[in-house]
Amino acid sequence: MSKSTAFKAQHAFETRLRESEKILQKYPDKVPVIIEPAKRCTLSEIDKKKYLVPEDLTVAQFQFVIRKRMNIKPDKAVYIAAEVTEGLTVKHEMLMTTQAMSVIYEHYKDEDGFLYLKYSGDNAFGAVLSAC
Repeated sequence: MSKSTAFKAQHAFETRLRESEKILQKYPDKVPVIIEPAKRCTLSEIDKKKYLVPEDLTVAQFQFVIRKRMNIKPDKAVYIAAEVTEGLTVKHEMLMTTQAMSVIYEHYKDEDGFLYLKYSGDNAFGAVLSAC
């Protein structure tokens, strides 16, 4: 678990599902995203976990939003990976920065309707790169 309690641990599945359904109904052109620090993240914790992202925004553009929100200097690396749950196993896949968030959402969305992403200042996710 990250420095703070993970969003999934704080909110019951049904609550998360209802919230994402309400969001998607009200904002069909947006992607509901939860972003949290990776397990061994050396960056400071972001002050906001939930984002409503335009579907045509690229991963690189979203990464820029995160960098600005955290006041990260341009020379500091920030990696973003999708959280993928397979049974009891949770793994992370690096994202292509040119992909639209809608493509990432369709490929990686959780069964509760949210897209879960992790960020790190070091490549703590290994060398796995997803091409969706």
